[in-house]
Amino acid sequence: MKRLRQLTPQPTTPVSRSTASPNGVNFQFPSEHNAYSQAVLQDLMDPKKARAFERLKSNVADIWRPEFDDDFYLFRWVKARQFDAKKAEQMLRDHLEWRREFRADEILEEFAMPTVLADYYTGGFCGHDREGRPVWYDPIGRNDPEGLARSATREELIRGRIYVSEWTCRRLLPRRRAATGRAIYQLTVNLRGQLSRDHGLALVINAPSLFPALFNMLKPLLHKDTQSKIHVLGDNYQELLRQYIAPDQLPVCYGGTRRDPDGDPTCSSCVCYGGQVPTEYYLRPLNADKLIQSSVGRRSALKVDLTVKPGEAPVNLDWEFVTEEGDIGFEVYLQGSNGNGAGPESTDQQQRQYIVQLGRVESDIRPISGSVVCQLPGTYIVKFDNGHSWTRSKKLSYYLELRPTNGDQSLLQLPFADCHPKRRRGGVRLRFVPPEDAPTPTPSSLSASASAASVELPAPPPPPPPPQTVIHTGSNSRGLTRQESQESFHTACSHLSDTESS
Repeated sequence: MKRLRQLTPQPTTPVSRSTASPNGVNFQFPSEHNAYSQAVLQDLMDPKKARAFERLKSNVADIWRPEFDDDFYLFRWVKARQFDAKKAEQMLRDHLEWRREFRADEILEEFAMPTVLADYYTGGFCGHDREGRPVWYDPIGRNDPEGLARSATREELIRGRIYVSEWTCRRLLPRRRAATGRAIYQLTVNLRGQLSRDHGLALVINAPSLFPALFNMLKPLLHKDTQSKIHVLGDNYQELLRQYIAPDQLPVCYGGTRRDPDGDPTCSSCVCYGGQVPTEYYLRPLNADKLIQSSVGRRSALKVDLTVKPGEAPVNLDWEFVTEEGDIGFEVYLQGSNGNGAGPESTDQQQRQYIVQLGRVESDIRPISGSVVCQLPGTYIVKFDNGHSWTRSKKLSYYLELRPTNGDQSLLQLPFADCHPKRRRGGVRLRFVPPEDAPTPTPSSLSASASAASVELPAPPPPPPPPQTVIHTGSNSRGLTRQESQESFHTACSHLSDTESS
């Protein structure tokens, strides 16, 4: 019962941590209860669950981070694994490894949202639900998947979603907790299973006619807690939405009274409704005049040797390639007789040191580019593999270059990252931060399934309603507003938190 007394709300007095915590930091219990904090207290009345929670805290003492000082944050992990402390610990350790691999801790400082994703990737935050949780609207039916795929690299798409999630968890939600005095933590985003599964509610409206039947078929595969949080609404969705979201927080187009300052009933200043991506955003080869033309026959491969002489390493190996039709396999490895690059080339795969593992790349959709640092001297093999194709040869255009590192880091931060340090986008050179003459990215339509309560809705006219829209209202929503620049974007989100708490 000692732990239960510690979790009893005491709005004005910091609550002492248990001795299982590796440091003595106190935390302020929320001054007001919401459904989430009440559920936590109810769970911890069970001695078995309380012990599992304490075991988790003790087991992760060696990887303790400042956010673990918040019991509500840490509690989500043990709950996500049905109070199995061992599984929760493994999940948390895997998550931290994932954060290291994707540089999630640095992404808010390193990454700038590409303009095309800000303007044409659907979604945005507008208001809050009756629990005080930010509401994320996602009119997914208005996305242009092909246009986005041709206009942004795989790394930009993935890192863009991570950026949205990180900004929500580290910036928006702490403000919401401070403004409401409630435990607002949940997040609906799930990338490679690395984020906690807790979320409030997902409401789907105006879905295709086959969606309810398909969802019912998949329901048995979902955990019962997840099943209870997803609802497919019918024609009366506006009335049901008002049960979760007050009319003054719900856009007019969804049955509320909220409008933009200019009277727009869709609140398009907060929510991006996507649309067809203009062709001027499509990625273009950076080294178009240097591309080497080749043909890779069916069931065959093209190998290109690049030699780094002793004394030259480390150097950067840059690549860029595109196929006329169909995907192609791509890999990079260091070939040497003794595994360190020295000696004559060997066909023994055990002597190869793989820099980029073989994988199929959809290089016909957009140019693929990337860079890795070659740390050792030796012969590096760049292989374009068409062995998976039994009937078609591939027309390939490629450019490879070895250049001094100049302190550069490898851009292979994600598997098959295709972000070149000098990628040309519609005539504008971009890396992670665009130059001064480039259009300023506006994280307007950042779409991450963030939430505690989520709602999938159609995009109403104007523009014409799409077949489906997703709205997430919940404890871990990401409040991103369309603004002129990334700095004004953060300012606007601060204003959003202030206005929602009023």
